[in-house]
Amino acid sequence: MKLSVIMPVYNREKYVGSALRSLLRQRDAADRAGKRGRNGRQGRLRQSTPEIVWRGRSIRHAAAAAPAPFVFSQAVPHPETTGDVMLDLVVRIGVPPVRRRIEMEINAASRHVARLRSMAISRSGKERVLHFRGKVTLDGARQAFVLEARPARQFREWNDEATVAAYGALPFQLLSAKFSPA
Repeated sequence: MKLSVIMPVYNREKYVGSALRSLLRQRDAADRAGKRGRNGRQGRLRQSTPEIVWRGRSIRHAAAAAPAPFVFSQAVPHPETTGDVMLDLVVRIGVPPVRRRIEMEINAASRHVARLRSMAISRSGKERVLHFRGKVTLDGARQAFVLEARPARQFREWNDEATVAAYGALPFQLLSAKFSPA
């Protein structure tokens, strides 16, 4: 197997070394997966399960009587049923005055449930109320769902305000979470 990598000269040695080690690990994993199996066929790399993505849309929402504080993570109470149900989430997010993606996740204690995405195209920098709707499976184990804000991109330097405004996790208020039959 031949491999060529083009990297800019200005990269530091520690970044180049870690990038090369990563490429070697990927090559070794591909070689192990590509060996012939019992039936003589060529193996394939195992693909991860597809992500479940819910797209958010802006809505107009009346102000709550007692507003909750803005948080990065909040538990979502759910009913004691089992099976597939539809979950409607309404959240309020303060968006900085830049174009950016809004990323959130719903996780249970032992599994990832869904990724929530929306776009903030306007540079007005106002609060937005977003509605997300999707199907979830309740297994009766009473594992609480947790809604979490996620950064839109991973980066090393957190001291640049423009970068954090464009890509950092955004605190939110959970206005409502309603479960209905699927």
